[in-house]
Formats: sequence, C-alpha cells, structure tokens
Amino acid sequence: MSNVVDIDDQAALEELEDGEIYSYKNGVLEKLERDPDDLKKVRMMNDAFDEVLALQKRMRKELEGYKPDITAVVSALVVNACKEENAPLVVKSYLAKMFAS
Repeated sequence: MSNVVDIDDQAALEELEDGEIYSYKNGVLEKLERDPDDLKKVRMMNDAFDEVLALQKRMRKELEGYKPDITAVVSALVVNACKEENAPLVVKSYLAKMFAS
C-alpha cells in the first residue's frame, strides 16, 4: 500500500493499518513514519491503560472501522487534559484515591 490514501477510495481505506498514524490534508490520508527516538516511554497505572484501551476500541466506530494507534489516543488525551484549568485538582484527586487504597 502507498503511504498516501484518497479518502474517497473505499478499497484503499480498508487497507489502512491498525497501529499506524496518518495525517489528513485536502482529502488525503498520508501514513506518517515515526522515529522511535521521538517517542517517550511513560509508565502508567493499569486502570488508566485499561481506560485508554477501551477508548481506542470505541474510536473504531467514530472513525468508521479504523482503530487509531494507542500512542495517538494517549497523546490526544494528555495534551487536552493538561490544558484544562482543573488539571492539578484532577491529579491531586487521583493520587488521593490511589494512596487511600
């Protein structure tokens, strides 16, 4: 498969690869090559990972059958959540629940 896919080409859309990241511009999806050195390794709690997996699976319906790369799902959530005004309170609450267990 080419690294460029026309979104009106149903056969090409069905060949999109799970676990890959694509950029959308002017009606065309382009597979992005990732340099492993650009990705940071971050440990996360099991409950958080389970929630991300569940969201990743739900995204199949939103994205008409395509399951996004888990790295993109986590990145989208983290970038958005960190911009929220209540982010410190959310972290504080999570830590309190974690240490109360």
